[in-house]
Amino acid sequence: MMAKKDNVFDSPMPFNISLVAPSGFGKTTLLATLIQEAQNKFTDPKNGMTVVCGNQDDEKRIKQANEELHNAILAGQAGYTKKVSPRLAGSADIKKFTFYLQHQCGDVTVRQPFSIMDIPGGWINPKNRISETMNAKWEEFKEHLHSSRLLFVPIDATLVMEWTTDKERATAVKLLDSNSTNDLIKEWAQYRKGELERTSALFFVPIKCEKYRNKSKELEERVKLFYGNTANQVHDICPHIQQYYIPLETLGCVEFSHGTWEMEEGKEAFQAEFRMAGNGGRRTKNVDQIFSMIAYMAGEELQKIKNKLDWKVYGKEVRRSCLASVGSFVLGCVIGVVGVLLGPIGIVLYILYILLLFIINRRHRKEEYSVSPDEIINALLRQKENSGVAAGRITWW
Repeated sequence: MMAKKDNVFDSPMPFNISLVAPSGFGKTTLLATLIQEAQNKFTDPKNGMTVVCGNQDDEKRIKQANEELHNAILAGQAGYTKKVSPRLAGSADIKKFTFYLQHQCGDVTVRQPFSIMDIPGGWINPKNRISETMNAKWEEFKEHLHSSRLLFVPIDATLVMEWTTDKERATAVKLLDSNSTNDLIKEWAQYRKGELERTSALFFVPIKCEKYRNKSKELEERVKLFYGNTANQVHDICPHIQQYYIPLETLGCVEFSHGTWEMEEGKEAFQAEFRMAGNGGRRTKNVDQIFSMIAYMAGEELQKIKNKLDWKVYGKEVRRSCLASVGSFVLGCVIGVVGVLLGPIGIVLYILYILLLFIINRRHRKEEYSVSPDEIINALLRQKENSGVAAGRITWW
């Protein structure tokens, strides 16, 4: 038998996900919260699924981001501020996170790989990519974007909700960098054209929504005001793209208190002050349901193309079989030489030896591990039951 650690099979179809938003919108926060909540929720390795990071570096980065969130919550006990401004750098570099949804299929651990690319938000505007290195890395992101099945657009809820004058609204538009964001969304949609058999989804995700729990309809209307036209254009470009609206609370215990608009030309910013709500314990909302939807959509994708994929699992058992075959060949040559020396009896013994090798080889092939695609697909599709009703299918057109 193959050792359990060697008996791991990665799905032949990695699932790419992209995040697009300006600097300071909480893309890294969303990513860290998403994976942590998924690890908390998917905890049954026998009958369900578990979530693991792709490597130690990714695990450390996720842990560090969540520790920073925890410190922000502690700071929130005395109040803290968050400034959204095009001048803020946000993430310093492109970061690619890999994680797996693991499912146990008999003796085989099957993993569905996911890759999420986090980019410096300021880079979505071409004028901020001022070096050849930035442009080269931007092209790397574009390649990932074009191959992504899912696209998430984090939206700062305070920006879309807290403006009251035309000047504040104009500042919000500039901080949201709607043109650059919308251009990337439409570019992504262009790459989904002609892929009717593939699963693709666009998520508009307002974050920092704690203050607006009782204003859900108003929040959706405000988001629609800024992104409704983009949703319509995506629908026109590629009608089979599924579009969703899902507001998130990534902290749950910290909510917007008040904010200050800075509207001087070239220095536009919005400084928000937050305060503690409740007992200070972190209570996310709808984050785990997003991950359930990601898992379900990956299952849909695999189901549509499973007949085109190679689900064979090759491990050490096969390699041992190959080594045994080499040894058997050498031994067979020795027996063959001895058989020639012995005459007809030796030749008969050699033929029997060849037949025995054939039988053994057939048995080795039967012992190679295989995975039924239906097992992992069904495990992923079952996550629809856990996805709740938080994500609303957009009908803004």
